[in-house]
Amino acid sequence: MSRCRAGQKLREQTQFELMDLQHQVGITFIVVTHDQDEAMALATRIAVMDRGQVVQVGTPAEIYEFPAAVSSRTSWAPPTSSKAR
Repeated sequence: MSRCRAGQKLREQTQFELMDLQHQVGITFIVVTHDQDEAMALATRIAVMDRGQVVQVGTPAEIYEFPAAVSSRTSWAPPTSSKAR
């Protein structure tokens, strides 16, 4: 297994462990990430920031389907639509 694939697998396992721990303990976690897939997998609520300012807060579906700011639209656009422009 390549280093990149091994790192991705470890990251996914850690995400599942964090979600299990959160459900067991019943506490709120704040995860800071630049990875859209990670945010969508872990979050029940997402805050999108641009230049240090919160520009949108919502569920992963709300952020993805109804981006409020230009930065949200470009960051959360489906990969095919952002490359097609």
